[in-house]
Amino acid sequence: MKEFKKFGKGERTFEDYLNSLAQTYFPGNREKDKRARELFKKEILGLITDEEKKELESYFQDQEREFYKLFDLSLKNPEKFVLVNISEGKMIEASEEDEKTIWTYGLGGCYSCLIFAKKENNSFCILTHYPQSETEEHLKQIERLIKGKPEIITAERKLTLIFSPLLAVTGPISFPKKLEMISNHIKNLFGGSVIEKFYPIEPLEWENYGLLIAKIGKGLSYKTWFEEESFE
Repeated sequence: MKEFKKFGKGERTFEDYLNSLAQTYFPGNREKDKRARELFKKEILGLITDEEKKELESYFQDQEREFYKLFDLSLKNPEKFVLVNISEGKMIEASEEDEKTIWTYGLGGCYSCLIFAKKENNSFCILTHYPQSETEEHLKQIERLIKGKPEIITAERKLTLIFSPLLAVTGPISFPKKLEMISNHIKNLFGGSVIEKFYPIEPLEWENYGLLIAKIGKGLSYKTWFEEESFE
């Protein structure tokens, strides 16, 4: 069997990355989900046959999850629909008359921070998505984004939501320690309320698994595969 070398940040191998990517596109534990993931990986590796490629295309056509709609909007209008990939953090700014969306997908064990500030008629939102093995890079990116927009530190309204896997409560000690580091870092840099949200990591057959969507304008609203909430 081919040996996969470690690459990028942390301790991930290419095989880890490939499995994670396949899980993102085809979450779930149904037999057709498993088959789709198998074919997806073969396509990436260039090992797929023409017949298998047609089968894979049929699985993509079956997908009607919000992920694909958002992905299409992000390609067509990247200023208003901002995609945050894994190991990234970005900021959007909107007036009360100009709603914008920032979103990420594939939360299956990673930490994601949703940092919201409102100053006068302008709203700001930072969204990050990092695996727990890249906590140091995560903290640095949060600091860069906050310090890059000094007015959000003096905003009248501030709120941070940290989305963490249930492992942050029930898992190895490294998970709750990383959560505490992220929470304290944001409190020291930004202030305001910090709310911790814990998400389940078993996708089962849930639609939109791992999806986190935030919209700002007059306030903040967000939606995940397990809950949604608004802050005016």
